[in-house]
Amino acid sequence: MQTCQTQSILVTGGAGFVGTHLSRKLINLGYLVRVLDLRKPTTVVEGVEYIQGDVRDQKLLHELVGGVSTVYHLAATVSVPLCQKDPLESYSNNFTATLTVLEAIRKHSSKSPAPIRLVFASTAALYGSMGDDGRALTENDTAAEFFSFYAAQKHACERAIELYKSAFGIPSMVYRFFNIFGPGQDPTSPYSGVITIFSKFAREGKPLPLNAGGIQTRDFISVYDIANACAAALSVKTENWDARPINLGTGSSITVRQLAEMIRELSGGKSELINAPAREGDVVHSLANIQRARDIIKFKTEHDLKTGLIQLVRE
Repeated sequence: MQTCQTQSILVTGGAGFVGTHLSRKLINLGYLVRVLDLRKPTTVVEGVEYIQGDVRDQKLLHELVGGVSTVYHLAATVSVPLCQKDPLESYSNNFTATLTVLEAIRKHSSKSPAPIRLVFASTAALYGSMGDDGRALTENDTAAEFFSFYAAQKHACERAIELYKSAFGIPSMVYRFFNIFGPGQDPTSPYSGVITIFSKFAREGKPLPLNAGGIQTRDFISVYDIANACAAALSVKTENWDARPINLGTGSSITVRQLAEMIRELSGGKSELINAPAREGDVVHSLANIQRARDIIKFKTEHDLKTGLIQLVRE
């Protein structure tokens, strides 16, 4: 494996929430980092080369993949509501874009001394209602049917990656992200994570809306731990990049109502908790079994929920 001093990495969607934290982590480790994103970065990471463009632009992507050792494919429509609102466009952003990345890697790998590796950002939404009995979900628990277009699209991406690994030998690492929180999410967007939205509302003294009464449970993981886990893939031998999914969560969960109560308390207790309708496509319970992550990338969480909430509420 190349040393980090000579290893060049492409991060698609790298101007987004997770991508910004990952890019900073990789730069701090000494890697050369290129970011491809439709948007200009709101937070510029020193040392990163930013290219504004569409990952579905085959010519541009082929130019950028040439010379890199690893591609982190984060670019996607990551919101369940947005995918429900526009299935066709989100399918293009999620599945078509992933095929474009796979094709670029396949064509360049045939000319490279070592195969180009892929790290793919997938989702715990693939589990659907499998966790409704409250148990921790393993990677073998993928739902037979999905509640959202987002989950169906990501599942199609995972299957395509498996096939490209089998047919063309593309080394791939697939991470199923659970609920990520941390600094850098857009608090003005209705599609941001519930922690970001609750923190903003609590600072402003606004009511905290609890969809379906807040009975849902979620496994919340810090974006710092996600960035660490993504970077840890680079220490795994290439022959072990087998395209099998890996859960990234903490292995513990709380209800959304408990979360709202914590945020209200940390912010001074002014916000009212109000019931709101259930959101289309949402699952009830979500909890990660992270044993595979521990085994393969030596994963462990270092950032707890309460400390992260204090930081967000006081931003």
